[in-house]
Amino acid sequence: MIPSVDENVLCFLKKDLPEEWMAETAVVKMPEGAFWDRLEGITLYWRPRQSVEKDPLYKQVIPYAILQTSDGDRTACYRRNGTEAAS
Repeated sequence: MIPSVDENVLCFLKKDLPEEWMAETAVVKMPEGAFWDRLEGITLYWRPRQSVEKDPLYKQVIPYAILQTSDGDRTACYRRNGTEAAS
């Protein structure tokens, strides 16, 4: 599927997110409850994809599937290269 020109995406203002989450490559280990606590009070926005992708004030919410062995020893991750597009 090709994204429509007027497609909206879910995003945050970058200034509202914890600084350690904003690194080029960031892995922040925390319990799920702590994750939700950090997001409490942060406003989510639905904004046009075209404007958000060019606006450095916003960070898009991009969902991922994360696979990890039950003992937590190994984690499979996907490294984005920034040129992905829905097809």
